[in-house]
Amino acid sequence: MNSRVERIEIVNGGFDVITGSGSRFLARTIICASGSFNRPYIPYIPGSELFQGKILHSSEFKNPEPFLQQRVIVVGRGNSAVQIAVELADHAKVSLAVQNPVQFTQQRFLGLDLHFWLKITGIDAFPFLSNRQRAPKPHFSLRPWWIS
Repeated sequence: MNSRVERIEIVNGGFDVITGSGSRFLARTIICASGSFNRPYIPYIPGSELFQGKILHSSEFKNPEPFLQQRVIVVGRGNSAVQIAVELADHAKVSLAVQNPVQFTQQRFLGLDLHFWLKITGIDAFPFLSNRQRAPKPHFSLRPWWIS
């Protein structure tokens, strides 16, 4: 698609996703892949309380079987969204809705998964800046043991 999602509307028990280029996509399910790992965020979609399908955060996605032969739109361009869309591709009619082109990043850094580094540094629990809260202190020190 490579288009910005401008809005999502509920239509006939499903979703109508309208992009910046004017394209429209219908889906019975939307998977929202936004928010940090331990603070899932699903933005409010007007009328979503009337929707009879499923709206999931990426943290709730376990496997593609429940979506067999369904029309699914995964919203987001992060690793989670792209990985879920790829996994769904063999089981469902899937579209990846993004605001900007997808930019792939390495999943491993210094031999360890990126999520390891995000967790030990506390970045995965960092609150949104609008909350004006401090990030939790990491459970480790980067200072060598011989420096006090």
